[in-house]
Amino acid sequence: MTEDSSLVLLERHLKKNYPCGVRRKDIGVATGNILNPLTCRNADSKGTGIKNRRLIGKHTVYANQDIIEFIGTITKKR
Repeated sequence: MTEDSSLVLLERHLKKNYPCGVRRKDIGVATGNILNPLTCRNADSKGTGIKNRRLIGKHTVYANQDIIEFIGTITKKR
Protein backbone atom coordinates (compact mmCIF):
# COMPACT_ATOMS: atom_id res chain seq x y z
CA MET A 1 0.00 0.00 0.00
CA THR A 2 1.43 3.37 -0.96
CA GLU A 3 1.58 6.40 1.26
CA ASP A 4 -0.93 8.30 -0.90
CA SER A 5 -3.49 5.50 -0.78
CA SER A 6 -3.06 5.28 2.99
CA LEU A 7 -3.80 8.98 3.31
CA VAL A 8 -6.87 8.60 1.08
CA LEU A 9 -8.17 5.76 3.27
CA LEU A 10 -7.52 7.80 6.40
CA GLU A 11 -9.30 10.80 4.89
CA ARG A 12 -12.37 8.66 4.10
CA HIS A 13 -12.34 7.26 7.64
CA LEU A 14 -12.15 10.74 9.16
CA LYS A 15 -14.94 12.13 6.96
CA LYS A 16 -17.20 9.19 7.77
CA ASN A 17 -16.59 8.98 11.52
CA TYR A 18 -15.64 12.57 12.38
CA PRO A 19 -17.51 14.83 9.92
CA CYS A 20 -17.07 17.99 12.02
CA GLY A 21 -13.40 17.47 12.86
CA VAL A 22 -11.44 15.61 15.52
CA ARG A 23 -10.90 16.68 19.11
CA ARG A 24 -7.27 16.61 20.16
CA LYS A 25 -7.96 14.05 22.86
CA ASP A 26 -9.49 11.70 20.23
CA ILE A 27 -6.81 12.11 17.58
CA GLY A 28 -5.00 8.90 18.52
CA VAL A 29 -8.09 6.77 18.01
CA ALA A 30 -9.15 8.71 14.91
CA THR A 31 -5.79 8.27 13.16
CA GLY A 32 -5.03 4.72 14.25
CA ASN A 33 -2.35 6.00 16.65
CA ILE A 34 -0.39 7.75 13.91
CA LEU A 35 -0.69 10.90 16.02
CA ASN A 36 -0.61 11.17 19.80
CA PRO A 37 -2.66 13.82 21.61
CA LEU A 38 0.27 14.82 23.82
CA THR A 39 2.59 15.16 20.83
CA CYS A 40 -0.02 17.33 19.12
CA ARG A 41 -0.31 19.50 22.23
CA ASN A 42 3.45 20.01 22.39
CA ALA A 43 3.69 20.75 18.67
CA ASP A 44 0.85 23.27 18.97
CA SER A 45 2.65 25.06 21.80
CA LYS A 46 5.80 25.28 19.64
CA GLY A 47 3.80 26.53 16.65
CA THR A 48 4.67 23.49 14.53
CA GLY A 49 1.42 21.55 14.98
CA ILE A 50 -1.64 21.03 12.83
CA LYS A 51 -2.76 24.26 11.18
CA ASN A 52 -6.06 26.02 11.83
CA ARG A 53 -6.96 24.42 15.14
CA ARG A 54 -10.13 25.67 16.78
CA LEU A 55 -10.99 25.98 20.44
CA ILE A 56 -14.59 24.90 21.07
CA GLY A 57 -15.39 25.22 24.73
CA LYS A 58 -12.44 23.56 26.45
CA HIS A 59 -11.62 21.31 23.51
CA THR A 60 -9.12 21.83 20.72
CA VAL A 61 -10.54 20.60 17.41
CA TYR A 62 -8.69 19.96 14.15
CA ALA A 63 -10.29 19.94 10.70
CA ASN A 64 -9.98 16.64 8.84
CA GLN A 65 -8.15 18.10 5.84
CA ASP A 66 -5.62 19.82 8.11
CA ILE A 67 -4.90 16.49 9.83
CA ILE A 68 -4.29 14.80 6.47
CA GLU A 69 -1.98 17.61 5.33
CA PHE A 70 -0.03 17.46 8.59
CA ILE A 71 0.46 13.69 8.37
CA GLY A 72 1.58 14.13 4.75
CA THR A 73 4.25 16.62 5.84
CA ILE A 74 5.64 14.51 8.67
CA THR A 75 5.81 11.22 6.80
CA LYS A 76 8.85 10.39 4.72
CA LYS A 77 8.87 8.66 1.37
CA ARG A 78 11.35 5.84 0.94
